[in-house]
Amino acid sequence: MLFHTAAASLARVLSIVLFLTSAAIGSAASDQPATTGRVVILSGERLTIADIVDIAEGRATIAVSAEGMERIRTARAVVDHYIEKGLPAYGITTMYGADFQTTLPPDAMRRFGRINIIQEATRVGDGTLPLVERGTMRAAWALLVNSFARGFSGASPDLVATLIERVNGNAVPDNVEYGNSMGDADLTANAQAAMSLLADPKFELKAGEATNLLTHNFITVAYAAQVVRRAEALLRAGNCTRPHHRRLSRQSGAAERSRLTTGCLALAAEYSQ
Repeated sequence: MLFHTAAASLARVLSIVLFLTSAAIGSAASDQPATTGRVVILSGERLTIADIVDIAEGRATIAVSAEGMERIRTARAVVDHYIEKGLPAYGITTMYGADFQTTLPPDAMRRFGRINIIQEATRVGDGTLPLVERGTMRAAWALLVNSFARGFSGASPDLVATLIERVNGNAVPDNVEYGNSMGDADLTANAQAAMSLLADPKFELKAGEATNLLTHNFITVAYAAQVVRRAEALLRAGNCTRPHHRRLSRQSGAAERSRLTTGCLALAAEYSQ
């Protein structure tokens, strides 16, 4: 029970520290493009914590599986069919909210998407919010591409190719504020990140893709993976892992077990300062 208390306390404290000092997450390698030969294949299936952290810390590049790309193309063909036929599809051929019955012509659809990104990309701008470190942003966009590979989003192959190029080349924004979204995923941070795409004159935002870029919480998921990895490392460093406690149960008395557990709790308390 004391072990579980120590582990839970440490993980909880690390989450708080991560939010307050997110710019320090990652490693020196996270500011550079990946240079190793490891490639994480995105197929729409789950990614491991190791996959996410390796992408964030520059130890892996990404690519989409052939099956994943086929699902992306198939899903986009459905979206293009709705656009071609002028059929109502929420947030793709129509507006949002109370205006969901307003169907837009193709040119207006693209303009509507850009407007929505721009209006959501609000900033506090006073330095009180942490900035998303580039490695975390790479991992977040990799997770987003992986979700596209499931074949349900309708994102275009062109958007997928752009995000992969940005992740692998470390051409991701470094000025995204974290923590000011009002209960709708990472909406504001996602919009700020998407602004870096709109700033590229060669980038074409297709109908429906503003929704793809805005409505996800993968920045938070990327942070969470790094929190877990750091918590594991700290627990190992402090001999706070469950296998170590099991060995103590067999080899040591209650006093020694109590001493080690107290040390693990102290380690958690240190990160709360």
